[in-house]
Amino acid sequence: MLHMRRPVRGLLAVWRDQVMKLKRVSAFAILAVATCLLTGCIRHTTTQNNGPQDTTAKYRLTTLSAKLPPDARVPAVMAAADQTLRSRGYTVVESSATEETGELIAHAPRYNNFPRIVIASSRGVGNTNVSLRVDPFGDQDLCRSVLDGMLQRLGL
Repeated sequence: MLHMRRPVRGLLAVWRDQVMKLKRVSAFAILAVATCLLTGCIRHTTTQNNGPQDTTAKYRLTTLSAKLPPDARVPAVMAAADQTLRSRGYTVVESSATEETGELIAHAPRYNNFPRIVIASSRGVGNTNVSLRVDPFGDQDLCRSVLDGMLQRLGL
């Protein structure tokens, strides 16, 4: 009986080639993940031109933030958010507002819990802050569209 043996040197070469391929694939995967993570952290700033005053809104991760003029009081901002969402068929699940802070949670039409939109507003120094977030994955276009509707209702 004749046994064929592979030379040891050939096995080491094959093993080394496979390790090198694995390193290249791993490096590519790490680079791809790092690129996705870093670009998700970049702020996308856009000025919304609606009326006599421009509003600058910044989108970061899953939240759109904007600073409104101080004459836009928190209860008025929350009422505008409520009207905007209801006019689009959203179901407002929770809504609260004081002169200092307000929060509204609404579910999209035809859905029970997700996606949902969370709008928060607070009085700042010389302005009114508003933030919009779509849970669970975020939606910049939807946030900007809702903010645009709110600004129109506020006359800004």
